[in-house]
Amino acid sequence: MLDDTAGMPGFIRSAADDSTYFRSIVLFGTNTASYKFALSRALLVLAAEGRSRVTLPELAPYFTAPLLAHVQRGKRQGTVPSSVFLEGAAAHLCGQLDADAFHALTVQQAFRYVLDVYHRLPGGESATEFFQLERGRLRALVLTDALLALSPIDRQLLDAETEARWDLVEHAWTEGSASETAGRSPTYEEASGELVLVPWRHQTRVSLTRLRPALSGYQKGHCFYCYQPVDMTSGEACHVDHVFPWVLGYRLPDVDLNAVWNLVLSCETCNAGPGGKSDAIPARRFLQRLHRRNSYLIDSHHPLRVALMQDTGSTAEARWTFLTSLETFALEQRSKRWNGRAEHPPVF
Repeated sequence: MLDDTAGMPGFIRSAADDSTYFRSIVLFGTNTASYKFALSRALLVLAAEGRSRVTLPELAPYFTAPLLAHVQRGKRQGTVPSSVFLEGAAAHLCGQLDADAFHALTVQQAFRYVLDVYHRLPGGESATEFFQLERGRLRALVLTDALLALSPIDRQLLDAETEARWDLVEHAWTEGSASETAGRSPTYEEASGELVLVPWRHQTRVSLTRLRPALSGYQKGHCFYCYQPVDMTSGEACHVDHVFPWVLGYRLPDVDLNAVWNLVLSCETCNAGPGGKSDAIPARRFLQRLHRRNSYLIDSHHPLRVALMQDTGSTAEARWTFLTSLETFALEQRSKRWNGRAEHPPVF
């Protein structure tokens, strides 16, 4: 049975709070350059400082701090090779443009489009705004109550999730002009906690991003099974779980159970506590939830969208058939079924 709450509308409707709208902008908003991610991280820092208004010259250093770190890695920061501002950022890092000149360039060039389109989502504007733009001789951002009311833990989660999304998007932009990642699908490396492209032929291992924050946004920082909040900064409290148990992998040589489509974040109790899932096959409602979560990844034009569709199917119907067929096979191999534990109200 396909879930009609799949996609961005369902993601928002399941828990339409301020952090959900912030995540929607980061995850579902249009990606043509990394400015949205830099601005998102800047806004979270400004909110933590309790700022209610910031001029563009004041905003500039908050905006450029994370962006320069990404430019320094040599990854592409947009769908076009470069821009006046990004060329200036590279020149600044090379010592060819001093701090004052780079600051002036940032104020003049970096905010030309991102401020106007920041709240834009597929189908319209976000119902919640995190700043309002004051126009005039000296433009400024007025930070809204929705941004300032985010809790410290919300800000921490949103910042880490934004950074992970940025990592994946810049990888996708860079991969378009690089052959080193061709032919490889991302997989989870437990030792490092990262999503990686494993070595193949003469290629090298490529680290994409930390897996937990990359998945956290789509689960809104909650356990996949019981919906209680999880601290993704703690490997003990936040487990990476294989919905279809990893132990089945040797019987499924053509199915990668370590791929993103089968990975979720779980609290310790649900995954490994007394009466937890462990290596059992989860109840059907969790399969429906996995299908819905995967649809969020695909609907957000996730950088791993192509890999997800190659692994599980190009349409929602095909993906659901893939999951139910795998469920049938899994139950033939392992009769143990896990029905879950008491759940909090759904949030995703």
